[in-house]
Amino acid sequence: MAALTNTDEYSLDVETTGASFTSELLGISLCGKEHNKYVFDWFPFYIYPELKDIVLKGMSPLLEDNEKTMIGHNMVFDRLFLRKEGVEIKNKFFDTKVAA
Repeated sequence: MAALTNTDEYSLDVETTGASFTSELLGISLCGKEHNKYVFDWFPFYIYPELKDIVLKGMSPLLEDNEKTMIGHNMVFDRLFLRKEGVEIKNKFFDTKVAA
């Protein structure tokens, strides 16, 4: 994730078991505009839930940087879902679902 600190915009996608806020978090993918890709697979965190907290905490500085722009599809859901997981996103964002 360190490479994403050098870019002013990046994409984010949250994968869950469903489209409601009672769903479980499966994974998050991040991609910077310099083609630096980071994918965190959440499947094993059902077995080791403490790892999910460590990864989410490690992502917080990136997600809380209000100088960066996050690009994604259905960002309203993703942002609210991550808030439920304890992550407050302060980035500006561009939602391709709204733009379409």
